[in-house]
Amino acid sequence: MGSLTCQVWARPLSDGSQAVVLYNRGNYTHSITVQFSKLGWPASTTATVRDLWLHADVGTFAGSYTASKVLPHGVVMVKVTRK
Repeated sequence: MGSLTCQVWARPLSDGSQAVVLYNRGNYTHSITVQFSKLGWPASTTATVRDLWLHADVGTFAGSYTASKVLPHGVVMVKVTRK
């Protein structure tokens, strides 16, 4: 997976959490991972993840979150909140 095919975009929110977009620009389904350390948090951070489009909590994750099966030209948008 090249950096031009799959991208992770993030923006801090006013409550200290991060809005994260996992974007698959490619022509094939991919899994895309956001490392919490790339959000400016310690690598050992535990965080809860909420899918903003499904309006559903995804779970609690340590160090990173992976969206599996992101469709071609698809986007997954989540809110990541440190515990």
